[in-house]
Amino acid sequence: MAVKLVDGYDKSSDATAVVLDHADLLSSDDLSKVLRRFTSLALGPPLGMHMGGSDPVRLDATPVKTLYSKRRGDICDVVEKLIGDTSPSKIGGAVEVILSVRDDDLLRKHSRTIFAKLMRRRNLLPGERRKLKALADSWADTTSPTGKLILTVLGGLAEFERSLIAERTTEGRERAKRAGKRMGRPPKLSTYQRDVALKMRSEGQDNAEIARVLGVSRSTISRIK
Repeated sequence: MAVKLVDGYDKSSDATAVVLDHADLLSSDDLSKVLRRFTSLALGPPLGMHMGGSDPVRLDATPVKTLYSKRRGDICDVVEKLIGDTSPSKIGGAVEVILSVRDDDLLRKHSRTIFAKLMRRRNLLPGERRKLKALADSWADTTSPTGKLILTVLGGLAEFERSLIAERTTEGRERAKRAGKRMGRPPKLSTYQRDVALKMRSEGQDNAEIARVLGVSRSTISRIK
């Protein structure tokens, strides 16, 4: 019953206390439900959900931290499963759990995977199309004409700087080529070794034998023309 109350976004502290007191007895399904609810208590309700009443939602990370301390291994497994999913909403759920429990080790473990997955995704996370309003920086506000103007100007400057960097990089590469510098990885064989390889090949030796003599792979020798 306590799990149902918590999962139904009941505000009773007694239900939360009962769930936490018996956290070790929660099944995997109940744990996922409670974790989802406690995460929303720490970060705020899911986007678009009406919590009822006019009172502002008060955030409280204590329940999810307590649950994490008691079922850390199982919650880490939940995070692993969510991150392994291809759904952006599941990945977003994993991010929310990591942020709510505030475990630096858990964040470091999954940060690269999460970033790589989100960079490759085709669908945005829920709410990513919503407007931006930063609490610390009043100018970063896309809900006002002034904020939109400032962010548009900053975006234009960033694009201009990116173009300058690309232009300078191209010019530097061209100067290096004109100076006779070779771009990319250094060759595995010197000019003398390449000549030796060609001579050995003309004498009838196969690429595998030449590679053994020169200490390189067979594919390196096969690319010599």
